[in-house]
Amino acid sequence: GVQTCALPILQRLNGFLEKQTRTDRMIFVLRFWYMETPREIAKHMGLKEKNVYNTLYQMRKRFRVYWEQSGKEDTVYEKA
Repeated sequence: GVQTCALPILQRLNGFLEKQTRTDRMIFVLRFWYMETPREIAKHMGLKEKNVYNTLYQMRKRFRVYWEQSGKEDTVYEKA
């Protein structure tokens, strides 16, 4: 079912988040899980709004690379 399909995605997402700093993880979770705006996150965490935007931008770039690399590993594993 849907839960079975979502498990590999969640595992990859957790793998990515484990490699991030605590602050970056908090920003990511507040933005994409709790749907807070960068302004709300900045206020919540005592950061400048610009820093939150920059962190989100950098994390998206790192996530894209991580996702592509982890997907290749999954593909190789499935074919073996």
